[in-house]
Amino acid sequence: MNMLWLRSPDEIFCLDVDPDYNPANRFKSLDEQQQGILIELREGIPTEWHGDMKDDMLIRTFIDQMNVQRSNGSTRIRRAGPLIFNCSNQTFQNINSRTAAFRELIGFKVGDDGVGSYSTLAPILFKDYGGSFDKWRIFRNPILMKAYSALMRGIGSIEDLSEGDVTTHTSHQTVESKWGVRHITPGAIAMAAIYARFTASEDITFQPVGSETKIDYQADFEYYLKYLHKGLQSKSPSVIDIFAMWNKEFYADIPDVLKNVTGRVDEDLENIINDLDEEGAEAIQREQDLNSREDSDQGEGGGIRQSHERDFSGHSS
Repeated sequence: MNMLWLRSPDEIFCLDVDPDYNPANRFKSLDEQQQGILIELREGIPTEWHGDMKDDMLIRTFIDQMNVQRSNGSTRIRRAGPLIFNCSNQTFQNINSRTAAFRELIGFKVGDDGVGSYSTLAPILFKDYGGSFDKWRIFRNPILMKAYSALMRGIGSIEDLSEGDVTTHTSHQTVESKWGVRHITPGAIAMAAIYARFTASEDITFQPVGSETKIDYQADFEYYLKYLHKGLQSKSPSVIDIFAMWNKEFYADIPDVLKNVTGRVDEDLENIINDLDEEGAEAIQREQDLNSREDSDQGEGGGIRQSHERDFSGHSS
């Protein structure tokens, strides 16, 4: 649930676990990224098989199953498209009408040079998109949540929904119940976003780079993952809020959860992620300043201190 593709799988599977690995440093270097992926692989592979992770047969079996799951997911999500995007079957299943209806939503822009390309930070990522990046709207679009529901709970989970709802429980066994999913992860949100973009695209098959759109789905997935992980590690309030919103929708009853086309538009992606560090640091400093003032007031007046602390913890796996 934390990855769609693996870069250099043979290399990653054959790595030794670094006992000094720190999740906070996951995206600082290639070595740290690979250690993060290795840890996630070991979490998803039964413990009794950890000693065989360098075995070629296990690696090939894992990759084959990963490919099957990704293929099944792309088939399911496109079948669910009319429900996810609230349009007719005729509009969605016809590639020309689908492209015309949703090309801009999934990030298509034409530059001053007349060349079209796709933005990593596509409008579909945002709730009530206002024309520019907004950290309090990104990854909050109900479309993404419906995509996640269709993937994890089945297409039936987004049929006949009341207005404002994004999912409903189903009685039969689902991917969610089979895997024992109990909270939202960065990989789950990034995966839903990529599947939603692919579903509305003119690309026929789900590949790392779209054959028609030239969208670099793999690179965009990795960017979304980095954004979400970074926000959690820095305790960025806007990112903590993303997970709180998703967990409320899906796991509120579970305790403790919270063609002349280039690949992409030029965007200041790294600075957007770097801003998360500043946001998190500012939030922590505000809390410390508030606590310091309250301690001072209590010392002077001997009164009872009222707690104004907020929970900035998040769930990541």
